[in-house]
Amino acid sequence: MLCSFTSCHTMMETGAFFRHCHAVCLFFVFSLALQYCQTSLWIMFLQEETIVNLHNLLQVLSRFSPGKEWFLGRSLHDDEPTIIHHYAFSEDPYSFAYPDFMAGWAISCPLAKRTAERVNYEPPKSDFTIDLQHEIALYIWEEGRGPTLTAVNEFCSELHGSSSAKCCATAVNTYLSACGKPVLKEDVFVAVKTCQRFHRDRVPIVKQTWEKDAASLEYYSDVTDSIIPTVHLGVPNTERVYPSSHGYFQLDYAPCHKT
Repeated sequence: MLCSFTSCHTMMETGAFFRHCHAVCLFFVFSLALQYCQTSLWIMFLQEETIVNLHNLLQVLSRFSPGKEWFLGRSLHDDEPTIIHHYAFSEDPYSFAYPDFMAGWAISCPLAKRTAERVNYEPPKSDFTIDLQHEIALYIWEEGRGPTLTAVNEFCSELHGSSSAKCCATAVNTYLSACGKPVLKEDVFVAVKTCQRFHRDRVPIVKQTWEKDAASLEYYSDVTDSIIPTVHLGVPNTERVYPSSHGYFQLDYAPCHKT
């Protein structure tokens, strides 16, 4: 059974449904097992840009026993601890693999069924998500009690039709989906969040590069600065990188810590 995973992942990326997407997406993913594993051996998840060579895919899946728990995908690793993965495996971040959603990923029905049951009595601890592909891999791994990702070389991120994708079971399309007419930049408002600490080093970089491409842009800070200028909303600076009780998060790789 092939499943497009675009909808929930896209909502997570765009911020809609953001705070509870971790639990909801996991529930959606694994509840599919209850519906489809009666007649299927595998569930494969694709994104909108993923192209499937069905013949090659069936050959790949035939190498794995569908009666066992399998978690298959194109393997990604962190070279160093990263904030968006909550600094997981900080001593050896490369040791943990997670799937490249663009290349597609697959789970066997025994794993799908067991995980679907687990979601009901042990939902994710976090009430929001940042990188769903990493967090799904963590949930499946279950602190060593579940399977790790098995790397499948035929799950590819190469462009469909390229010479390097001939043996691939999946590839990526070379065209953009028809999403309607482009939004005029005059209809887009850009808000830049900053703080006093970065007024003299980071803000100038934005001004020298992509600020000119924004028709409507405002800088928001913890102080008023008439030179930039900034808008002070009266919200104090925070030393937390992402709050757990709000529907948004601050993705600054160097947080605006007051010193």
